[in-house]
Amino acid sequence: MSKSPDLVDLGKRLKEFRKFRGKTQKEVANDLNIRPSVLSSYEVGDREPPIATLKKLSKYYRVTVDCIIGICEMPTFDKAGGLTPEEQSVMDDLVSAWNKFVKLEKQHPNDTEEFADAIHRLQGLLAMRPLRRQYPEYWHKG
Repeated sequence: MSKSPDLVDLGKRLKEFRKFRGKTQKEVANDLNIRPSVLSSYEVGDREPPIATLKKLSKYYRVTVDCIIGICEMPTFDKAGGLTPEEQSVMDDLVSAWNKFVKLEKQHPNDTEEFADAIHRLQGLLAMRPLRRQYPEYWHKG
């Protein structure tokens, strides 16, 4: 029986999020109160995480469930494309702030929730950017 391509893709994304956070499977599993073997089975595409676990993973990695399951893509410079100079400046500032955040979070993990929430909201806005361009009549200009 072959693995579902969707589960394999989900597993790859989970592994990418974990590695981006600089965590081992054992650390994530302990933090989420699941067995390391269960997390491993999610990452290799052998098991599908239940919705409750997807919510925990979303909060833990500070990304939307949509991004975990592959509905949206994580915004990156090469995928964002077509940025105005002002947007590029904001993105440069965001990357700089993110790098500082990652260092700060390792030193003071309890002091970073507010910034993480702002990053989470910004991620959602960036993910919606293509829809805003395709259907401008549905978006308010601010």
